[in-house]
Amino acid sequence: MKITIIRHPETDSNRAGIIYGSTDSNYSESGIKQFENILQYLKSRNKCKVFSSPKQRAKKLASKLAELIGGELIQSSNISEMNFGIFEGKTLGEIKKQYPKEYDDFKYRFDTTTIPEGESYREFSARVREFYEKFDSLNEDIVIVTHGAVIRELLEIILDLKTGGSWKFKIPNGVIIEIEKGTYGYRLVNLLDSSNLYIWR
Repeated sequence: MKITIIRHPETDSNRAGIIYGSTDSNYSESGIKQFENILQYLKSRNKCKVFSSPKQRAKKLASKLAELIGGELIQSSNISEMNFGIFEGKTLGEIKKQYPKEYDDFKYRFDTTTIPEGESYREFSARVREFYEKFDSLNEDIVIVTHGAVIRELLEIILDLKTGGSWKFKIPNGVIIEIEKGTYGYRLVNLLDSSNLYIWR
């Protein structure tokens, strides 16, 4: 079983340093390049299920990829990005200035903190784990197109890392992570930055 996890390409909001999860944003110029590189890299992949967050920034790539490899596109709200509540649509600097207490709580105690009007880590973790349990039972190759926080949570579940352990990995926009399941469980076999891929066309 091979799992390919992709973070959606860079958006204008990512480029501007804006925190957002429940809202959406269009691809930046760099994001368009990542979009093309990811499709080029995966175009020869065998037909398989392509799971996607319903957010447009993920679904646009997942839909095109599913079409390219002849796979089934399956949307799941369980792998939507975390809802960042009152932090949504603001830069880190604005959040620190407007909500210093809430920012500190989330930064240092994220696993026990709920951002006002947002989603608790417990709720977020539970829905991502529910998604994992469904695909783990499939025992077949799959592709997942989702978001940064979801990918970190999936890595901690799949690779049996401690809470926060995924911060040892850099997860940029457009990253391609390849994980294989064998006799001794899951192992990470590849982590590629699609911005820097050189692909023969």
